[in-house]
Amino acid sequence: MHHSNGQRIPPSIKRRLVILAVSSFASCIFFSYPKWTIYRPEYVPDYEFSVVELPTVTVTVHSPESTATDNVLDKFSVLNGVAASFRDALQPETKYITSWPVKEWGHQVIAITNLIYLALITERVPILPPFSFLHHKGSAPDLDFGDVFDIERLQKALDYPVLEWYQVKDPQSQAVDILGCWSTVNETARSHSSNLRFDISYTPTPDWTKRQFDGDEYSDLWSLASLAFLDTDVQLFNTQLSPILGIASVPGHHLFCLDDLSLVSVRNLWEYHQEMSPAWRFVGQHMHWTPRIQSIANQYIRRAFGLDPSEAIPPYVAIHVRHGDWRSWCDRPVDECFAPLSAYARKVKEIKAEIQRSKGITVDRVLMTSDEKGSLWWDAARKRKWARLDHSETTKRYGAWYTVLIDEVVASGAVGFVATDRPITSVLAARRVASWQHGVVRTLAWETKRRKPLEATDAQVERERRA
Repeated sequence: MHHSNGQRIPPSIKRRLVILAVSSFASCIFFSYPKWTIYRPEYVPDYEFSVVELPTVTVTVHSPESTATDNVLDKFSVLNGVAASFRDALQPETKYITSWPVKEWGHQVIAITNLIYLALITERVPILPPFSFLHHKGSAPDLDFGDVFDIERLQKALDYPVLEWYQVKDPQSQAVDILGCWSTVNETARSHSSNLRFDISYTPTPDWTKRQFDGDEYSDLWSLASLAFLDTDVQLFNTQLSPILGIASVPGHHLFCLDDLSLVSVRNLWEYHQEMSPAWRFVGQHMHWTPRIQSIANQYIRRAFGLDPSEAIPPYVAIHVRHGDWRSWCDRPVDECFAPLSAYARKVKEIKAEIQRSKGITVDRVLMTSDEKGSLWWDAARKRKWARLDHSETTKRYGAWYTVLIDEVVASGAVGFVATDRPITSVLAARRVASWQHGVVRTLAWETKRRKPLEATDAQVERERRA
């Protein structure tokens, strides 16, 4: 090859020109070619019907107070609109994911946090179930997620749509939807989805999704996520018959459905105690209380501290002590299992000193929440000038849910927090104080022959606070 003036192009320049030409050609092909997508056949029910009409039953349904969430959803356009059958509400080109509560309140919060995180990594729209008053004394109607957590704020933080079931299926609908779901816990009695009138049959998740940690079994999050990408329908294997029509339906692709997601993690069963927890970092810390719940809790704080309704709430240290049903775990005299109040007092002193040193704030107020019923125990706490919330009228005024809700909101607003080792409510409160208030957290461990205290909890939370 020669230039127009007759000079020969050096070999090194020729090689560069050839490489550049090939690279440019390859780039053009890559960027002009349509994006590849993995084809997965749409789930088609094995039966001619997916909706049946049962005799009308009068049901009292809780209606959400606000529809502000719908304004945010307009941005995403992921729903046709509420319908009698959920399948009519879903868009065919959009994938969805849901799960159902099985355990008590704290585990339900963990399960929904994991559900939303699974939605993010599988690129599906989460449909959140209502909270169910399971494993608590008394009874209470289901509580919508958006009545507790600020769902509009959550969607804005995630820049991702989050649906609730009342937006998908009309709560007044008498249609029964047939649905196949995966089961991580293999429990047969699941009445919690009956209010939504689903006839669900469950297929156990494969053994390769399970892990063991400290003798406890949990589900691996990424293994569960892979089930959403199966390229063929699942064979019926140990699939339970649905309770209403006695039908065995395989899990579908359009709506990826699971039951309990509380015992799900990436690394180990107790990773919510650790700053590496991806579900907490990317979802949980963005689940803030609704303004209404926060306002109610602030009233309780002011009364506990003897403040006027208009007075500003001073910085305070919160303590959470879990006794109650945990007594059954104690294999020795209770006093030898649970930490004494003097141990909590030492932690409070450490927290106050750390806050004074790091923030220059003097904290005088301490507020304790606990399920302990013993009057002598509370008298001893009062002698230390620790305030206590007055829940004597809470259930009558707001409902059975609000005792635990107010306790958690109060704990999350503290600048310092003393947690009890292992209870989910303490773990979540510690995370909120560290993330929201950049507060100081300490944990008091307790030990039995069956359970050893978690290690390095204080150090892990402290590192997160300083980040």
